[in-house]
Amino acid sequence: MNEIKVLIVEDSTATAKTIKKSLLNFKYEIADICSTGQSAIRSALIYNPDIILMDIQLEGEMNGLEAATKITNILNIPVIYLTALSDKDMLEEAKLSKGYSFLIKPFKEAELYFNIEMTLYKHKMKNKLQEERKWLNTILQSIEDGVIATDRNGNIKFMNENAQSITGYSGEATNVKLNDVVKLIDYKTRQKIDIMKLKEKTEVVLVGNDNKEYIIICKVTAIPKKNREKMGCVITFSDISEEKKLQNDIYYLTFHDQLTGVYNRTYFEQEFSKLDTEEDMPISIMVTDLNGLKLTNDVFGHKAGDDLIKTAAKAITESCRKCDLVARLGGDEFIIVLPNTDRNMAEKIEKKINEICSVQKTVLGKVSMAIGIATKETVEQDISTIISEADENMYSKKFIESKRIREEILEYLKKKLKQNPYKQEKNLAKIGKVLIEMGIKLEFSQKQLEELTIYQKLGDIGMIVVPEKIMNKKSKLDRKEFDIVKKHPEIGYRISMSIKECIPIAEYILYHHERWDGNGYPHKLRGNQIPLISRMIAIAEAYDSMTTHRKYRKAMSKEEAVLEITRCSGTQFDPNLVEVFKKVIYCIQ
Repeated sequence: MNEIKVLIVEDSTATAKTIKKSLLNFKYEIADICSTGQSAIRSALIYNPDIILMDIQLEGEMNGLEAATKITNILNIPVIYLTALSDKDMLEEAKLSKGYSFLIKPFKEAELYFNIEMTLYKHKMKNKLQEERKWLNTILQSIEDGVIATDRNGNIKFMNENAQSITGYSGEATNVKLNDVVKLIDYKTRQKIDIMKLKEKTEVVLVGNDNKEYIIICKVTAIPKKNREKMGCVITFSDISEEKKLQNDIYYLTFHDQLTGVYNRTYFEQEFSKLDTEEDMPISIMVTDLNGLKLTNDVFGHKAGDDLIKTAAKAITESCRKCDLVARLGGDEFIIVLPNTDRNMAEKIEKKINEICSVQKTVLGKVSMAIGIATKETVEQDISTIISEADENMYSKKFIESKRIREEILEYLKKKLKQNPYKQEKNLAKIGKVLIEMGIKLEFSQKQLEELTIYQKLGDIGMIVVPEKIMNKKSKLDRKEFDIVKKHPEIGYRISMSIKECIPIAEYILYHHERWDGNGYPHKLRGNQIPLISRMIAIAEAYDSMTTHRKYRKAMSKEEAVLEITRCSGTQFDPNLVEVFKKVIYCIQ
């Protein structure tokens, strides 16, 4: 075991020798003997003693109190003061200089020994306590939870970095009340909460720095004293904002339709039975089905179809009450549960939905949906039967209204087509007249002539999807723009196949840009592989295009256009049909 090294600072040589003798008797090691404050500081730095016996009254400019203060500010060494004088002021100065003990000269060897041993023990305990505090502080600072300690009056005594970060309190101010720093509100009611009244772990909202809100789990634990009073409290809280957000996101994704934001089938099947109670009677069910979704998807793409579904969902939710349950069952089908709603009230809600839909603009004009209604009057009725009844009513209404809906869509498409500067009504009439005259010349059947008449009314319907900036371009189209235009025959085909009245001419629309030599589009058919009427349309539309003014070129005369078509006979056009065309074109005014 190492011996205890003692530094003696005493300006009396006789006293210093006496102290040294006593220390040696107790088996202490003498590090050095100094008579001035400056030499004491130097020796302390060189020998780093375990304890210093410091005379207060020293020779020179620095007394023992000043020397001890300088030493203890740098080195962790305990000091025992030695003095022949004793008064209250000197005692207070000794306390300020961090002295451990105070011996009045002359003192006995036993007093010296006991003071040294007690000072060394207290110093050891003080160091141990400081280490434990550092260890505890490191732990408290490193944990992810916020930790705050208060005294019995609610004044903050400690706050770790995580707690400071959330609350915005730096810990510099003294006697700051906990409730002034930690502001809690109820998660649901938004009412203020006194943190000191929390008895167990509680989920609350902490309003932190810059009014940012954190969802936390908070716990308050009292620090007890022996007399059953409390010294203070320890408050711990965990920030679960991200976890809560994740839970909410999972819940939302589980029970909501991602496209429209309304509830999905899973939620409907889980919650629907809760509304089927006596208190909810009568309860009405509405089943809806969108009109024109397939056509929208086929012609304008699924983004346009998604927009149509979202617009329909918005119309439904705006028409319903908070107590109503709106869910998308899939595709274009929605179900609406209306508690405490009789048939008459349900029909008013249906009317409101249709009114909102009628002013919503879509790629097909307006939103249209078939709505079926059924009402459950008593609890005894089977709710699944009511849903089936509403579903049947919806399909019945859809069937009855289907012709009108198709006609409305067709008229809207015709109107939109005529907005194309090159597909005006006069152009369609000119193309149609050429086709019919050629059909008569070719001795077409009545059915074939009717097909030409349908085309005359419908025109090149696929052009409705070509962007206006391309249609109105003042110069020739570049390759990318032309590739967009080249898609219109297939789009026109899909439109035609979706409308019963147009199905007979769908194939003609698809192939009217094929060439006799096989270099056309979309399928590079050649010769007689191309339907006859498609070959006729190719000539009629080419003639119309040549004789119509374009922003990037002047219109040709009739003679110039006929010469150009004749030049392309056998390559772009069917040569036999070119001859028929030339025979009829000069007969048309």
